[in-house]
Amino acid sequence: MLIARYFGPLAASGVNYWQALIVGLRMDTIAAGVLLAPPTLLLFLTPLRWRRAGVQALFLYFLALLLTTVYMEIATPPFFSEFEARPNELFVNYLIYPREVMSTIFSTQLTPLLLAVLCLSLLTWLYLRWRRKTF
Repeated sequence: MLIARYFGPLAASGVNYWQALIVGLRMDTIAAGVLLAPPTLLLFLTPLRWRRAGVQALFLYFLALLLTTVYMEIATPPFFSEFEARPNELFVNYLIYPREVMSTIFSTQLTPLLLAVLCLSLLTWLYLRWRRKTF
């Protein structure tokens, strides 16, 4: 999505955008592998008598993972338009100044914030509903 949105400046800079896309896919694949390693180990190493607790832990883990991933995807376009970079250490480092960050977000990024709250609430509701039907 970012490549499509900023294709003009990207092409003008001389960057090989196909290579950038491949590198991005590679990084996403690595991140997915790292995030899926703990639940995989939990599934294999949990004794049968603790299986129910293991499934509960996995349910909460995947809910947190899903919400974090969707939030980061929603937060990326406004962050990119402000800093011309994907959310990076600035995104996390500024959390030590919550008053300043929240006042800036409420004054300049209210629509993306409301969109994020709405999407995350809807996603949580759908996930909980799906879980009740599945398990």
